[in-house]
Amino acid sequence: MESFNSRAGRMLELVANILGWVGTIALLLSFWLLTVKRIKSDGYQYQSLNAVGAFLLAITTAQAQAWSAVALNSIWCIVACAGLLRLRKERPAPYPQRVPEIHDPPARTKPHR
Repeated sequence: MESFNSRAGRMLELVANILGWVGTIALLLSFWLLTVKRIKSDGYQYQSLNAVGAFLLAITTAQAQAWSAVALNSIWCIVACAGLLRLRKERPAPYPQRVPEIHDPPARTKPHR
């Protein structure tokens, strides 16, 4: 009979492998989309795919105790997250600063005669 620890270890390894494959696909997809000019390097899609992919690969490589790969993917994720934060700060406000009240008279461009 198989022990719980053995089964749990195999399950953890399976989950880590799946996360690793998803991370690999995310990183390769972001690179491919950038190369074929479907996305821009300063866009949300590119930075998000890089952040998610690197994060998932960092988890997988940590589980495998591949520490140089953990460092690489962690730094990659941090850089992508910094790019996302920069994009968030640079985006224009979606709404005007002041929304007119319902009872405000409409703005006139020319005086009425």
